[in-house]
Amino acid sequence: MRKKVIKLAEQSSNKVVFPSIKELRYSGRRIVDALSLIIKGGKDEDIVALFEDAKFCCYRARHDAIDVAASVISVEIEEAIKELGHKALFAGFSDFSQLWAKVRNIREKIAASRKDRANRDAIYKSIEAVDLESLIQQFNDFKSADPLIREYVRKEEENELKLEQMARRGIAIGVIGGAFGLIGIVVSVLLWLYPLS
Repeated sequence: MRKKVIKLAEQSSNKVVFPSIKELRYSGRRIVDALSLIIKGGKDEDIVALFEDAKFCCYRARHDAIDVAASVISVEIEEAIKELGHKALFAGFSDFSQLWAKVRNIREKIAASRKDRANRDAIYKSIEAVDLESLIQQFNDFKSADPLIREYVRKEEENELKLEQMARRGIAIGVIGGAFGLIGIVVSVLLWLYPLS
């Protein structure tokens, strides 16, 4: 299950999750040390301690992978919001609010795990079991929708430009019409004051 979490984290970032890999290497070392002690006839409590440490290294590998995935996804979404705006994201990806809610939920659980260290692994297990895979799938769908979102932004900018041009034309026509109206008033007043006949 932990390998799956690390692979999911790698899918979210398209990079190797080195903190998790290092923790797994530490775990492997502890297992080798424990096996070596078994062969040498070491104390049972020392062997158990090494296996326990190996287990906790695996837990930390899972925690690191989930932290990386949540962080990468959160940063990418925040950058998309800044660059493209909420309106475009909602228009181009209808599940955007769901995706953002999942990210916030996972980040809140991670923050809670920092305060509740006794239940830290249980919190991460729940993230892994319930939230992570669906979050990454939805995030990948979001990234696939990028061309649609950008097309929406392009059309919105095009529409804004057209509206701006129409407004300028309207102002120009209004100014020209006002000038002709003013000329008409001046001519009327002059004709009234100085009739032609």
